[in-house]
Amino acid sequence: MNRILVQKFGGAAVSDIKAIKNVAKIIANSFESQYQILAVVSAMRGVTNSLIQKFQSISNSYTKNLGREYDLLLSTGEIISASLLSLELKNLGYKTHVVPCWRIPILTNNNHGNALIKNIKTQFLLSLLDSNIIPIVPGFQGISDQNEITTLGKGGSDITAVALSAALGGKICHFYKDVDGVLSADPRLVKYVKNLHRLDYISMLALAEDGAKILHTRAVLIAMNYNIDLKIFNYNCPQNFKTLISKFKNNMEAFSIKAITYDKNILKINLFTNDANYLFQIFSDNNIFINYTYNVSSQNWILFVNLQQLEVINDLLLFLKNEKKISVFTLDSSIAKLSIVGSCLKQDSTLYFKVFHLLDKHEISIYRAEISDLKLSIFLNDQLVEKASKLLHQSFVE
Repeated sequence: MNRILVQKFGGAAVSDIKAIKNVAKIIANSFESQYQILAVVSAMRGVTNSLIQKFQSISNSYTKNLGREYDLLLSTGEIISASLLSLELKNLGYKTHVVPCWRIPILTNNNHGNALIKNIKTQFLLSLLDSNIIPIVPGFQGISDQNEITTLGKGGSDITAVALSAALGGKICHFYKDVDGVLSADPRLVKYVKNLHRLDYISMLALAEDGAKILHTRAVLIAMNYNIDLKIFNYNCPQNFKTLISKFKNNMEAFSIKAITYDKNILKINLFTNDANYLFQIFSDNNIFINYTYNVSSQNWILFVNLQQLEVINDLLLFLKNEKKISVFTLDSSIAKLSIVGSCLKQDSTLYFKVFHLLDKHEISIYRAEISDLKLSIFLNDQLVEKASKLLHQSFVE
């Protein structure tokens, strides 16, 4: 039986020295339970954002030409927390080895800032595990074909952990967070939230795609492809897991509503162009992913994209306007996407009406909506998210 267990600790779990000492005890307890432990760590809370701010204070904006420096700088955050955790475990009498991405290696493509993992070599990691040494891997990073450090994007340490589990043939991966597992809504907005103790991969994907920050979508996809169980713990009470994500068999075609989630990381672009094909091509060439789009009229397009790319998008649109590829554009960052997540939602033909009637009754206007079997999503002003979340949770989840 494979006894390899990957444990991933987020930024809150390693936020300071006291927290790191707590993490070391969690790892030690698991090691004493006869598991071969590999730990993956994020940067200490706030460190990555601080590094991004420092980068932006010197560079006007992120560009492809500066991607190497950007990734090299950001990768230092995880190396710091990995080194400190290794020292504390050594103090407790355990053999550890900090293993940077290039030493494993975790091989990625060359897409700086949002690299994809191509392959992971396991020989060195397995030799450490077989020698009862605990490898501690800085998450979030890999090495490209050109031997350059790359980063996997925001939340990339989740991806590192599950990818290592898959490469090592592990069947389970533990995540230590500052919340009690996956909840039915944001507890900062909704009072009576429920703990979702068991979730299938598809439901977790739907939640992660629409703003639930508990796990990265790419991590869930890898877990689903390799049939890896994901257990989420609260690091303050690590004895029992709070949520298990696995390949559960639900009732066939049974209607259910599980949770309300939201994403405020939305930028709405309203523009006019007589060459939409060129517009979409130039967005693609600059690695700008369009989440949703619709055609208002022959030349008027509405696009919803990632707000984190605001500076790049604004520079690109100014360039296109100067080149007369677009005549006018406006940007709106006060947009949010709110989703009801469940299964077989289209079975209830009244769901659409119930949602819109409820929101209209409470004077909540929406810009756009769409429904699938997994979720009903609406776009609205971000100032209305709390009010709408409470109403929808009370009506459909509680």
